Amino acid sequence: VERADYVPSSEAEIPMIRVINAFVSDFFSRHDMKGWKVLDAGCGRQPFRKRLEEAGCSYTSMDVNQNPEGSVQYVCAIDEALPQALVQAGPFDLIFCLEVLEHVADWDAAFGNFDKLLKKGGRLVATTPFFYRIHEEPYDFWRPTSYAFEYYGLRYAFKTELVVRGGDSWDILGTMLTLGGIYSRDRKFFNRLLGLCIRNFIRLIKRGILEGYFSKRVILDNGYYLSNGIVMIK
Repeated sequence: VERADYVPSSEAEIPMIRVINAFVSDFFSRHDMKGWKVLDAGCGRQPFRKRLEEAGCSYTSMDVNQNPEGSVQYVCAIDEALPQALVQAGPFDLIFCLEVLEHVADWDAAFGNFDKLLKKGGRLVATTPFFYRIHEEPYDFWRPTSYAFEYYGLRYAFKTELVVRGGDSWDILGTMLTLGGIYSRDRKFFNRLLGLCIRNFIRLIKRGILEGYFSKRVILDNGYYLSNGIVMIK
């Protein structure tokens, strides 16, 4: 069941959720969206619906599956033929597509549909993970870079307004340390002791990483990042 609120449901989600919320909050702070028609593409349980409506937007939802609340207006895939009723509901000023496109197999078809649904001058706001475990199997296809967005966007004359490579190497390390466990390969005393020492060491430093204590004081730079945040204009 997808999230109804964009808050972490586990330690592993803390860095990613923090990065996504910061990206979304920055977009809200830079735009007066009163009167905008918004399509939440891949809306799930619509965690951002309240914020969009409070900002004065007219909200429309679509997803490949109906949610438990039964509040998805258009049940369809963004990379397949769109219902005519959805096309007629547009054109939209804004398409919100957060943490969706890694699960979309045909990006060319998806961007073609974004082009059909957006008005001239409208914006596409999208996020995808760049570093994260496989999830929602078997529908987890991509870990794209920002250049993948620009490549497909250019096919439909989308201009890239903003690219955010969110999260640093500390965030990645924090994510890794919360996923899975550390166990001895056998019953040998040394291996069991080593596993115990590593687990205790991780417990000691994990909170400092997740709360940003280390990143405020020490730079860990290896070129990796956690999440893509993209704003494109038609």
